[in-house]
Amino acid sequence: MYNKMSRIYDELMTEEVDYINWTHYIQKIFARYNVEVKDVMDLGCGTGNITIPLSDMGYKMVGVDLSEDMLAIADSKAFLKNNNIKWIYGDMVDSQAYDMSYDAIISCCDAVNYILEEDELMKMFRNVYKGLKENGIFTFDINSYYKINQVYKDQVFTYTSDKINYIWENNYDEDTDIIEYYLNFFVKNDKDNDYTRSEEIHYQKAYKNENIIDMLLKVGFTSVELFKFDSFQMPDLEAERIQFCAIR
Repeated sequence: MYNKMSRIYDELMTEEVDYINWTHYIQKIFARYNVEVKDVMDLGCGTGNITIPLSDMGYKMVGVDLSEDMLAIADSKAFLKNNNIKWIYGDMVDSQAYDMSYDAIISCCDAVNYILEEDELMKMFRNVYKGLKENGIFTFDINSYYKINQVYKDQVFTYTSDKINYIWENNYDEDTDIIEYYLNFFVKNDKDNDYTRSEEIHYQKAYKNENIIDMLLKVGFTSVELFKFDSFQMPDLEAERIQFCAIR
């Protein structure tokens, strides 16, 4: 996952996503629940766009991702800033990183939607619970059921820039609530101005809010709240990104 896309991921995402604002939102969540946070694990950390700014703010960070290419980019970015971050290659469902304990565990950029089976998601929630210190916080966001089922469903999107072009085709399975993202990339070569084509296929599952809340409570979290992303307001029916906050 994200193996071919890793080299252009930051160029694509930094145009669309304000990572510094996202990092500040995470800090506001910590403050809202009055959790003293020092040690943080970032699940599905990608190229470190949230992990590194949190490290800059003084948190002791561990980043976990299933793409070695993404972690290599994250490590090189952290090295340039002299950030001391531990990067772990592994599955966010069952990583060796859970052997340590944390004040907070986060997962950003809808990484949780990539877990396609509910029993695997429940397993991850159990491991997160075990990996948190008493009164620790687990906060993560998802692409909402509405977004995957209505906004993304069977749609085609295109993107064009001076260097990168892509076609993004979606195929949604009503029976499983799983969506397939088929991405065709055309990236201009600096030397000869020709384009190199590559493709990736990603899958995400649409989860209903009530199912996630039920799973979090079942594994032992004492309090679960959800918000419209980048706010502390209850999500409306057309909210496209949902932020969950669970206290151990």
